[in-house]
Amino acid sequence: MAADSAQNDLQIQLCNYKESVRRNLKDSINSGEFILLGKLLKMLGKPQFQQFTVYYQVKYDFNSKIRGADFIIVSPKGIFLLESKHWKGVTYIYKGNLDNWLLFNNPQLKIFGKEKKGKTSLNTRVFNVRERKGQVCLYSFGKNPVEQVREYSSDLASHLKSDSDFVRMRNAFVRNAVVFTNRDNCEIFYNNVPLTIERLDGCTHLMTDEYIEDFFSTIPPMECDMQKAINEIDKLNHRAKIDKDNYRQPPFDLIEPNHITLEGSH
Repeated sequence: MAADSAQNDLQIQLCNYKESVRRNLKDSINSGEFILLGKLLKMLGKPQFQQFTVYYQVKYDFNSKIRGADFIIVSPKGIFLLESKHWKGVTYIYKGNLDNWLLFNNPQLKIFGKEKKGKTSLNTRVFNVRERKGQVCLYSFGKNPVEQVREYSSDLASHLKSDSDFVRMRNAFVRNAVVFTNRDNCEIFYNNVPLTIERLDGCTHLMTDEYIEDFFSTIPPMECDMQKAINEIDKLNHRAKIDKDNYRQPPFDLIEPNHITLEGSH
């Protein structure tokens, strides 16, 4: 009986320790990144994704500007830069003819931040409606996430191709996506329809986090010397490099992608 009791105590201590580590990890990562990281770890456990290498929180310099990518992925399907967004409230994304702009001619919606109606990327505008100090507010973000992710991936491609080994590769070999969190009171609409996966052009996609695996499953292979890409990205400042060999090692083994609830907006 004493041995059983001691074993139970050790098991409780181990569970408490694991939960403490998981919470500390969660507290050190913003909400959208934590959710997307969980999804990517789950992917790495499947045979079709075991050649993927995931870099988390990558910083690189281009033309004296410091860029910070949430995730860079090197795979047989090419190189991808992912930007995660966890925005409370309702996010509206419009592309093309913006007749729906009239939706926002509502005196109850107050605009905060920079309003740049003429500043778009691929003729795509992104807005967020949420409650602020008891008021329903419309936020028109000064930095369009589509513009942001395309700029960052273009700069990354240029940075990598400054190495002579990459000069001969296609101009658009770094593709990109904005991944929105669709949970914890977050809703995302693309042209007034709930967002799943949307292709803006050959380089850029929009999606919600539950479709990230579907996205990579449908992308065809692309010519890319993976080892050269890995060698170059290894030189960049990154918080973590994750692949099939370490995705279930601490602390990543403590992230359960199907049981994540978070607060805040990032």
